[in-house]
Amino acid sequence: MIAQTMPQALRRDLGARGPPFGDAWHDPVHLIRRRSLVAADLVQVRDDATVAPGARCDIRPDRKEDSPVDSFMDWFWLMLWWFAFVMYLMVLFHIIGDLFRDRDLNGWWKALWVVALIVVPFFSALVYLIARGRGMAERQLARASAARAETDAYIRATAGGSTAASQITEAKALYDAGVIDDREFGALKEKALG
Repeated sequence: MIAQTMPQALRRDLGARGPPFGDAWHDPVHLIRRRSLVAADLVQVRDDATVAPGARCDIRPDRKEDSPVDSFMDWFWLMLWWFAFVMYLMVLFHIIGDLFRDRDLNGWWKALWVVALIVVPFFSALVYLIARGRGMAERQLARASAARAETDAYIRATAGGSTAASQITEAKALYDAGVIDDREFGALKEKALG
């Protein structure tokens, strides 16, 4: 009768020591359904799970021991926290970049903001965005406009756009053809030289 109710691993480990819980053998299904137990004389419940005497163990056969994510909700919350962390890092780097590009703010204020971002990172980032957010946007827009103007000037210079001499030559050809008069020719010449 004992051999029918006791699992093979439990029978092998306990041997002649007797039952772990009093005089009667417990049903192994009852042992597995319990969430945790103190392993006093019970040394092994499954073939792959060894428990030291006196240690608390969690007996759930459907759970993998080394899995950090056990369910869809664990995975969902892990992804949500990773998203929030990466988003915070992006905001932090944007704030630090804006701090060091700002020419109006002196060095002590920059150092104070950096210390605040290290000591109380989330709160100081929120305060910075509220207090200096409009200025951040204006400085970003000014930098983008300046970069675009520099790029356009470089493209015009390297693409071999019309020079003053070529514009005057074109205006002279139009004047000789009778398309424009003296006044228009003078205006085009001034525009090319100016």
